[in-house]
Amino acid sequence: MTSIASPHPARWRSPAIPDLDVQLAIFRSTHRPIRATLGGTEWSYIVGGSGKATLLLLPGAPGIAEMAFPYIAAFERRYRVIAPSYPATVGSLTQLLAGIAELVATEA
Repeated sequence: MTSIASPHPARWRSPAIPDLDVQLAIFRSTHRPIRATLGGTEWSYIVGGSGKATLLLLPGAPGIAEMAFPYIAAFERRYRVIAPSYPATVGSLTQLLAGIAELVATEA
């Protein structure tokens, strides 16, 4: 039986997005998460940009704002961007939407 060697982790990097780890480190150094209690729930979110219009950028699964950092960085050139992380303690879609609405009311 022939064994197949696992590729070295350095080869796992996407050629379409070179130095993604470096880009993320730069983003993290300029975009610190903000923490706030909204509706009794602790939220973490990122705010960037300073345009006249505000863009709410909702993350997909697993609900972590910085996973969308390339989009935040691109959109903040023209818009003020609010990108929340979904709290693990949110128990329903209604509670999630209420928190997002309060976040927008607070930051917009």
